[in-house]
Amino acid sequence: MSTPFKVYSTPSCPYCKKIKTVFLMTGQPFIEYYVGTHITKQEFFAQFGENASVPQITYGDKYIGGCSDTIVFLKENNMINGKTN
Repeated sequence: MSTPFKVYSTPSCPYCKKIKTVFLMTGQPFIEYYVGTHITKQEFFAQFGENASVPQITYGDKYIGGCSDTIVFLKENNMINGKTN
């Protein structure tokens, strides 16, 4: 089984919804953590920085970034091809 991406998000975030849709469409496994439910805001900011916004995505021990950074990562690692806009 592939390593799942970890998506730190909130329910109302449009970029969180977009990256989750990309993962679903490409068959990439992911685990979602809601800030304020599964992880506290303090833990989120401690992990990603005081000015961090959602989504924040990691892959294994590697920090990827936000939605756009993750799409670039997927393309560069041949996990996705084509346009996703």
